[in-house]
Amino acid sequence: MTQRTEQSPESGFRHSSDTALQVEEPDPFQLVRMEELRELLRVPGVDLTIPEHVERLFVDWCCRWHATPPTERWNPMPSLTALGIAVGDLARAQRPDLRWCVVADCSPTTLVLADAHGRAVASPLTDIATWWMSRELAGITVLLARLAVAPVTAGRHAPLQVRERSGARSVA
Repeated sequence: MTQRTEQSPESGFRHSSDTALQVEEPDPFQLVRMEELRELLRVPGVDLTIPEHVERLFVDWCCRWHATPPTERWNPMPSLTALGIAVGDLARAQRPDLRWCVVADCSPTTLVLADAHGRAVASPLTDIATWWMSRELAGITVLLARLAVAPVTAGRHAPLQVRERSGARSVA
């Protein structure tokens, strides 16, 4: 099924006009992988509970990646996934009704935030990846503020990277 979306000018989240995604709880392997990815972000001077710290890390890594010649760039997927998980964790801290879920029958594994009714309401991994590739550097704190007030349904989703470790720790 093709999902129709229209981008909100206020955020990177998408408004969806089709049926809700089927989501399920992450399995133990996925939960462990999410924690491994969080470890990429645990560097001196970064408190993952402070949005500005996560945004500063995103800006630093994104700028370094774009400043690196294309043939020498690291694979950004583990870094993007880790940053997306951190942003989702921050959203969950503001909105206790949200929980991490995976989109059912989706390969590769796709993480979303869902509400208490099992409706996917945010796809922070997708937003981080979109901002990274387009060099949009100031959005995390704005996005969190908007999600806290008016969540919207996610229309596209980024996969959970499960196989690689990034060299990102060395560039922070």
